[in-house]
Amino acid sequence: MALNLKNRTKENNSPPETDFTAGPRYIDPGPRPQEWAARQKWRKLVKRERSKLRKDLRMQGIKSHREFEQIAWELGLILDKGKAAGLLSWLHWALTWFKTAAGLGTLLGAAGAALGSLFLLSFISDMAGAFTINLTTDMLGKGFVLCEEPSFERPAGRLFSEKVKELNNITLEEIDGNVDLIDGPHNGEQYVAYTFYIRNEGDDIASYEYRLTMDKSTLEVHDAVWLMLYEDGRQIIYAAPSADGDEEKLFGYYEPPFYDSAYSPENQYYERDGEWGLRTTPFVSENIVAQGIVADTVPGEVHKYTVVIWLEGYDPQCTNDIFGGFAKYSMKFSLTEDVDKGGLLSGVWRTEYDDYHNEVAGELGIGEQTTEEQGETQ
Repeated sequence: MALNLKNRTKENNSPPETDFTAGPRYIDPGPRPQEWAARQKWRKLVKRERSKLRKDLRMQGIKSHREFEQIAWELGLILDKGKAAGLLSWLHWALTWFKTAAGLGTLLGAAGAALGSLFLLSFISDMAGAFTINLTTDMLGKGFVLCEEPSFERPAGRLFSEKVKELNNITLEEIDGNVDLIDGPHNGEQYVAYTFYIRNEGDDIASYEYRLTMDKSTLEVHDAVWLMLYEDGRQIIYAAPSADGDEEKLFGYYEPPFYDSAYSPENQYYERDGEWGLRTTPFVSENIVAQGIVADTVPGEVHKYTVVIWLEGYDPQCTNDIFGGFAKYSMKFSLTEDVDKGGLLSGVWRTEYDDYHNEVAGELGIGEQTTEEQGETQ
């Protein structure tokens, strides 16, 4: 079963309220130190990311400055030149060549070159990693940074997990029980695992939201992929709804896996006749796996996340029909002011996590459900 988990999600390149991408301009006699410090921090972060990208491209034999700028533009790593300036420059070059005798042939060849550039961008994005984490420009401008270690010695605005070329189906019990205790990329043989941190290095209290999304899937692979999301040490397991629209379940455990780290054990697990069952939380929508809000983070505040992705062999939709397919996922963080529905791992545009499970369990309660309702025995 080949399951390539790759990402090519574009950054939201719209500038924050303060235009950090503008060129030199007149500065008021009374500059605002906080705004200036945030701007400088953002620019240093972008410069650091551009430097890392340039090294990665050179290692792949790509040394052209034009190709570097094109890829940097695609990834949102822009300093003093906006999109309009780049487009005007390219248009001027194309028109100049078109006026010459050789220019027509060059312009005709540009179509092939453009396709080659698209392939190059895709190739670079695929090489970047199996799973990506991104901060939007407004998060960067506010002073938020990502890092694979809690020391934040190497802060970044974008992180890539290591790539897993092929994934065969496994089950939850085959995932390392310490999966949340290892920093950075730490894939297993048949699953993707990535632990990272986010910190508010700005000067203001700010709230942010996140979305864990499926960016592309072929052959309905997404229906058989399960994901476990840890936030500050507590996990929730997500899976696409079953074919009949219900939540996916597993039953027959002597010891419930990852019980001690569950965000809500009474909702995620149930016990009957000495055996345990697991109830997953359905994806928010077809493309959104999970989403949440972290309200009022103060300067210096840190939050930890771990994302685990695997192909669940006991999922009824994990069949030979999805052989050769692939899916890719990403997680994006952005600023928000909508904190009314916030809370640990709670949805932003859906009911609260506890309300959802209470509605599913109904008046009978989880412990009083029938064996058929609890799911098939493994």
